[in-house]
Amino acid sequence: MSMMAFRMWPVAFLLLASAGRSQEISTPPKGWHTMSTIYDPLYDHFLPIHPRLILANNTSDAIRQELLDTDLFRIIAKANGLSDEELAKFQIRQERGAVELYYFGDSDPTYTTFSLMSRPLQSFAEAREAGHTRDFALGAITNRTDPSTVSDPDLRAILQERPTLPVDRLRRVASGSYTNKAGIKIGRTRRTTNGPFYTTNLIEMTKVDEVGRRVLYVLVDGEVASEYEVRFNSHGIVDDVSESLCDGKEYDPKYSRTIRDAMHQATAELTTEGVPHRLGYVHVFWQRVKKMLKEKGIDWHSPAEMNPTRIYD
Repeated sequence: MSMMAFRMWPVAFLLLASAGRSQEISTPPKGWHTMSTIYDPLYDHFLPIHPRLILANNTSDAIRQELLDTDLFRIIAKANGLSDEELAKFQIRQERGAVELYYFGDSDPTYTTFSLMSRPLQSFAEAREAGHTRDFALGAITNRTDPSTVSDPDLRAILQERPTLPVDRLRRVASGSYTNKAGIKIGRTRRTTNGPFYTTNLIEMTKVDEVGRRVLYVLVDGEVASEYEVRFNSHGIVDDVSESLCDGKEYDPKYSRTIRDAMHQATAELTTEGVPHRLGYVHVFWQRVKKMLKEKGIDWHSPAEMNPTRIYD
């Protein structure tokens, strides 16, 4: 019975959401050949509410207004080599609270032509939902750095997979080593950068102990800080480049010391209280830190909040 109630809830939510939207007067344009939903704050694939980080600068209304901005539209088109004649066949507009891209013309566009606008616009919306600023989200579409022009080999490794990152804003913050013990399964990530990032996860069994080197870079973008970790295997070859978000205050001199102190204090208190280090401990720890900082007037977001699609335990 409880399982049935759980499974019916999303359906009920969808019906309520649709009922709310039905009050909006909206008529899709006539004569379009191809259409794609660029941004919908209520839906992501088959989930009624998809995980997102809500900050002061990335409300749904703000993201919609930016996507509907004709200047943004033209900048993206130019960055992807579309002519004015080709651009004139596209139209972006708001439909039932969502932002949709339409293509008009005498014939359907090739998938490649349509994706030159649809993919960057969707990437822009995703970056904004993740908490990045408009400038960063747009730069991630229009910037291109040739990795071969970068002298730092560690930084070059990041740019080979993320060529749109602004080199001058990446700062090295840590380095060290890691060990993959013989006989354990490890996941290696491979990505391609022709358009959106395609990720392939490979599982391998290590035959001997592997000692590699790791380097951590950070890029602070308003309320969000992106951490990029590069791992080199024992042969000096890039094993993986991973990205995670954290609260930008952790790298702000105005707050960083207070946040570190709160983390040390939370660790000491939980140890004194005998809270066991087992599954779920990290969430108890983050909630304690969050509470301490809130009492000091600091609104801090935990890694779980900053990376809502990841599972932490």
